[in-house]
Amino acid sequence: MKRPSPVSELQAKKTDYNIPTFGFKSALAILAGAVGGTIIFPLLLSLLGINANFSIMIGNTFITSFGIAYSRFFIESKKGFCRSFWLTYLFFGISFGIMSYLWRYLNFFI
Repeated sequence: MKRPSPVSELQAKKTDYNIPTFGFKSALAILAGAVGGTIIFPLLLSLLGINANFSIMIGNTFITSFGIAYSRFFIESKKGFCRSFWLTYLFFGISFGIMSYLWRYLNFFI
């Protein structure tokens, strides 16, 4: 009798505590959203004369949070646009907006 590979057990999609897992595609999508929201988007807006602090805050709020919601609902679960997608996007958008404001405008570092 052949014993199952430990690698195949990692594809269970849930942990013992019902926390959804994510793979390399999701990690790359989140990383791309973070780089796009904090570096590329502000760089493009700075060419138009928009303040870097403001553009980083907007990029983190909308692009980085979209990367997280997209990876969770399109890459990992294939649920697509649903109410949970929009709530996740809203939660992370507000969180990243607050963190970016504290980071860029108030110079609040921990």
